[in-house]
Amino acid sequence: MEIINSIAHKIIKEQIKGKQDSGMSPVEAEIIYRDDVFDPTNQKVITLLEALLKVYKTGKTFGSFDTDTDNHPFQLWVKDLQSTDYSKQVFIELTRKTVNRIKIHIEKENFATGGYLVFVHYRYNNQTYFLVVMIKDKGGLTFTSDMELTDVHQIDMDKLHQAARIDLHRFENGEDAYLSFLKGNQKKDITGYFTKALGCTDLIPSNEATDNVFHLIDAICSDAGLSETKSIRDNIHDFLKERHPNSVRLEEIAAKLNAHLPIEFHDSFIEKANSDDFRISQEFVPSLTALRKYKRVHFKAGTWDLSFDKNALGVPESQAEIVFDSNERSLTINNLPQKLMDELNKVITNTNG
Repeated sequence: MEIINSIAHKIIKEQIKGKQDSGMSPVEAEIIYRDDVFDPTNQKVITLLEALLKVYKTGKTFGSFDTDTDNHPFQLWVKDLQSTDYSKQVFIELTRKTVNRIKIHIEKENFATGGYLVFVHYRYNNQTYFLVVMIKDKGGLTFTSDMELTDVHQIDMDKLHQAARIDLHRFENGEDAYLSFLKGNQKKDITGYFTKALGCTDLIPSNEATDNVFHLIDAICSDAGLSETKSIRDNIHDFLKERHPNSVRLEEIAAKLNAHLPIEFHDSFIEKANSDDFRISQEFVPSLTALRKYKRVHFKAGTWDLSFDKNALGVPESQAEIVFDSNERSLTINNLPQKLMDELNKVITNTNG
């Protein structure tokens, strides 16, 4: 990882318990700014940033920014950074404006307490990213050398609830899923102010996520040397179809897949699904349009339409209902139902008569 620029600022706010009266003004927060960027060669800085990226590995939602730039200007500030050849001063100004924006949102949340906002502009595997993370203090007690108790504070890296990252190359080129973030449960989780302040949305095509699920299943089954890939795909296809229009979580798909995988592959699906290679959100709504093409063959010609379940298809010498002969460029339907036979006979009789 190459650190281009990184910095941290702090938002301090007391937690106000109980319901805030509608007539009360927002609870004021305080910002402590850092004046300059961190030394990118400092080992403590490198250790912190590597730890953040490790925690950020899974649990992400992929999406894009809200198109209302008047109310969600963070994306414009990031574009300014890109257009100034990674200027340190522009980076610092961007982080300060972002902290101020988050401060406005955090003041509206009674139970929110602020924390350290870490901003990192970095390059990894020839890709450039901009990461924003909020981390907390973790207080505790320890003994001094003369066995007296004293307070200690350290950064809490056990959990990460507030983070967002922009793939700057994808963002600049207008590609889907250039933004990833930790979404949380917006109805129950007070940390939703963080993604709102930045303008994060999960608006990406659900057919892309659905397609990528099956691409990943094929890849994992191939790595595991499984021969029953088709039945596994069918099983997960039916599960996703049943869940529509409700959302599904990666853990649920993994449980279905892991029933067929050797134990050493049980972590593969979630880790790879939520990676930058596949960009499948931690939770998404399956696309019926995408699901249909994994279960059925559809084709429309000038004078006829064709649609059938893929499980009905076979090759010559098979007992399949529908036989495809590539050499003859033909498709044969066997064992036609009597009702269809009667209809076809009637059409032939009327045509010849």
